[in-house]
Amino acid sequence: MRLIILVTMEKLAGFFDNRHNKMKKRFICICMYPFNHNSTNINKDKECMYMDEERAHEEKEKDPSYGLEDSRTCQIERYYTMEEVEEIEALKNLSHGGFFEPNESVLLDVDEDYFGCESVAESQLMNHQIPWNLIRKIDEYLALLICPKSASQEIQADRIFANIILFLVQNCDFSNGKHSTKYSKQCHTTSFLDKLSKSTVKKFEKKRLLCKSKYIKAKTSFRNILKTILKLTKSQVKALIDVGFCMRTSPRTMTFNEMPFFQVCHGSNIPNESMVIFHSSTQKELDDRMHRLDKILSHPGCPKSKLTTVCRSSRDGYTPRGQFKQIEKRLVKLLRTTGAVDKKSAVVYDEQLLGGPRGWPGRHLAILNKIK
Repeated sequence: MRLIILVTMEKLAGFFDNRHNKMKKRFICICMYPFNHNSTNINKDKECMYMDEERAHEEKEKDPSYGLEDSRTCQIERYYTMEEVEEIEALKNLSHGGFFEPNESVLLDVDEDYFGCESVAESQLMNHQIPWNLIRKIDEYLALLICPKSASQEIQADRIFANIILFLVQNCDFSNGKHSTKYSKQCHTTSFLDKLSKSTVKKFEKKRLLCKSKYIKAKTSFRNILKTILKLTKSQVKALIDVGFCMRTSPRTMTFNEMPFFQVCHGSNIPNESMVIFHSSTQKELDDRMHRLDKILSHPGCPKSKLTTVCRSSRDGYTPRGQFKQIEKRLVKLLRTTGAVDKKSAVVYDEQLLGGPRGWPGRHLAILNKIK
């Protein structure tokens, strides 16, 4: 099997039994060695690693991959070749012929961050001068407090938070100490925060969104979250509502049940913890890349896909949220016009997709319009 990414490397995938792990769990492992490898001792020259999300969380590591000292411990079950090809080079290879084998079966997966990559943390939160330590603090409370199990519950939790923040904006002082409502002077008092925290707990409990083991601490945690939000300005609060609150990973993720973290919906590209190269595409750059993808998929030398999938990359904070609707609409149309997808085929949206078919951005316009 070949995995062509628009560096050639041979990859072996299998399982690794971590004998040091108390649970005796099996982990997915992967080994790599160069495509033009001539050595007769593959076990000696290949590099292997395994994935352990739980260990990464305990050690506060962002990268859940760990190297295997002895490559022989990775029990190989699959073998495939990965090729990374720049798009212009891919067009040349198609024109020269031989890029695909005759009657080669093709599956097509398109990631929307192919058209641009942004950090939600920087573009939507830090650009409004929201201190990152405040976001971290909110994340810490939420991870222990809210435990949605599906995308529909996730939307419910996000909506509850948005309405609670709206209540604070409408009844508290977010304008440099100029008290303008009857509740403004009370918003920082213990009695006000306790009362609001108690009603908030009831709302989440009614929807069965609280983590089972955290009922006792729920009111205290919500009070701390409210106190943190009250430190923000009105424009910062609007940015927080717009970014929203979501699960860190999709329920489809293999390790979801072990760590179903709920947090501010800033994705994975956060300050000082990401080496991803960001690029906000201009309209011309987006148009040009769409055109090149069109030429690749419509080229006579490119086989038609048996199955086509599209990854939105919104939850993890890669695809620019301000451009995602344009990207997705044009991409689906392009896949049909090039024949990559049959024109009569239905577009099936995963039920655990962040924000559902319509997406995450723009879901709180009615609430945001009430904040002047």
